[in-house]
Amino acid sequence: MSRQLAIQPSRLRRSPPPKRLMWPSAGALLTVLLASSGSLVACSTAGVGSLNLDGVPTAAAAGSTLDLTVRLQGAEPGTDVKIEVLAGGGSLSATTLSFDEGGSQSLAWTLGLAPVPQRLRIYVVGENDEVQAEARFLVDATRTTPLSAEEFGDVHTALTAAKRDGSTEDLAFSPSGDAIVLGLAGGLAKVSVDGKTSLLPTTGDAIEQALGVAYDAEGRLWICDANGHALRRMSKTGVVSTIVASDEGAPLGKPNHLAVLPNGDVVFSDPCLGRLLLVDGSSGAVKARHSFDLATEGGPNGVALSPDGATLFVTTENTALVCGHAATVPLTKNIAGLFKLDISATGFGARQTVVAGIGLFGDGLAFDAEGNLYVCLDRIKDLKLESSAVEVLPKDGTALRPFLQATDRVLANVLFGSSSFGATHLYIALLTVPTFTDDTKRGLMRIDVGIPGLALGHQRAVTP
Repeated sequence: MSRQLAIQPSRLRRSPPPKRLMWPSAGALLTVLLASSGSLVACSTAGVGSLNLDGVPTAAAAGSTLDLTVRLQGAEPGTDVKIEVLAGGGSLSATTLSFDEGGSQSLAWTLGLAPVPQRLRIYVVGENDEVQAEARFLVDATRTTPLSAEEFGDVHTALTAAKRDGSTEDLAFSPSGDAIVLGLAGGLAKVSVDGKTSLLPTTGDAIEQALGVAYDAEGRLWICDANGHALRRMSKTGVVSTIVASDEGAPLGKPNHLAVLPNGDVVFSDPCLGRLLLVDGSSGAVKARHSFDLATEGGPNGVALSPDGATLFVTTENTALVCGHAATVPLTKNIAGLFKLDISATGFGARQTVVAGIGLFGDGLAFDAEGNLYVCLDRIKDLKLESSAVEVLPKDGTALRPFLQATDRVLANVLFGSSSFGATHLYIALLTVPTFTDDTKRGLMRIDVGIPGLALGHQRAVTP
């Protein structure tokens, strides 16, 4: 359904013949009618003229094609109607339709793959590039059958050849955008644009298990080292140092995931401690902490900043298996949730529950540039992997929607590509967990969502 119709009283063209679309003068009475099909009609007491789009539903399946009809009446020969997709990542059979004496023309709008709001604009431009009339339409795209992503790169083959066992985990795009840095058991790997994988040499403090990785604006790589019980940082020359190893006099549990704030501070999760920690990016001092109830909410896992950098979204996980909390946490209870809380340079705000009881494990998450949030979830049945999924929380939405799913591998973390890797491609790091999957299921996958992404920890403008 349309959300806006803007009409200006200037004429469409000056060239002959003088016939033109008869939009009302500034003082004329204007009536806007909303047809049952979802199209908009503009009527005027000063004359007859209309720009109309028929066949737009309020909701449709993501990825489906809508057969629409553009109608223009009262226009002079050579009037162009422009069409553009504003949101959702869809495509059009045409972006300009030229009309002579008016009439109707067909238009196909293929909705994007993600189950998020899809927006379309049609408009007429007059002289001096002035918009004479426009209408905007919204279709809520839904999905009942999840998609599958494709494998990317030779990660498992290359790691096997290098005699490196263990899981892959998180991913980050290098500051230059020409490589993916992938967290490993025992270190880091680098994957090039052509999918070739190599180990990334480091010096300094050893990395035992890099579960979370993210670059800051200075090109330093921050690392959540789970088995090393530390937050570490790698310099641009590959030297690793330990920044945080304890909090309030006690050692860290298993640092898991992190994000870099716009001011350079770092927030990271420690699910086994059941808390988030905010760290000064310069001094390494812990500035603030925020705790979760492990038995009812789970321990914090994935973190992602909202596009404006003011809100932190957090997934939680059942810590009975991963942290040995079976004595206090129900072993198979689906207590994972999605939460949000304000975050600033001084600390955390109050926590709000977005969605509760979404699975056994909530994992990585990332925003696209339109404000839609992609969330990794794992569901277990009889202590076996039932499904691993990426679900989507539409901007301003309150419920997760199906998007991707796998039954033979664990989708651990997600991140949109840099320009070299395709800004609309969502990359997925795979986790191997004994009894769930083996090392042959490690590596990377990707899918072209059609919507540009918002790089984790780095802010950029949201698409209107």
